[in-house]
Amino acid sequence: MTTVSRAVVLGTYRRALRVAASLPSADARAYYAANTRQQFAGHADEVDAARIGHLLRRAEEGIVFVRNKYLL
Repeated sequence: MTTVSRAVVLGTYRRALRVAASLPSADARAYYAANTRQQFAGHADEVDAARIGHLLRRAEEGIVFVRNKYLL
């Protein structure tokens, strides 16, 4: 089992917030930023490396989804 570094998690978090901040609509920016904060805070106590890896993959998929949705 591999460990996931704090830097990787924080980098994904920052990238998701940057994508949210780049959205054209204020409502969309607020929604995706709040959703990102809620999702990361909700799993802040996760210690299982496999589960963290799964959550990071889902976060990356979410970033790609939002970028494609808004053509960024």
